[in-house]
Amino acid sequence: MGDGTGAGLTGVGGGAPDLLVGWHGWTLLMEVKKLTKSGKVPSNHARTLPRQALWAERWRGGPVYQVESPEAAVAVLMRYSAIA
Repeated sequence: MGDGTGAGLTGVGGGAPDLLVGWHGWTLLMEVKKLTKSGKVPSNHARTLPRQALWAERWRGGPVYQVESPEAAVAVLMRYSAIA
């Protein structure tokens, strides 16, 4: 793709999302939920943790996207490509 930059935020803690992505002038936040080999989100990872919900509630920027795969992350980016 080559049109974006990103940074991992997992070390930030406090419920902050996993990824910070810059894409065509947009700043996006993504929370990654890992899939099992069968393609399902494990129950212990499927729900938003209380600290993540609180962080998102206090966040005054754009939405925090939950993605389960690289393809889901790319789909979010494509939405922003269409409006860029």
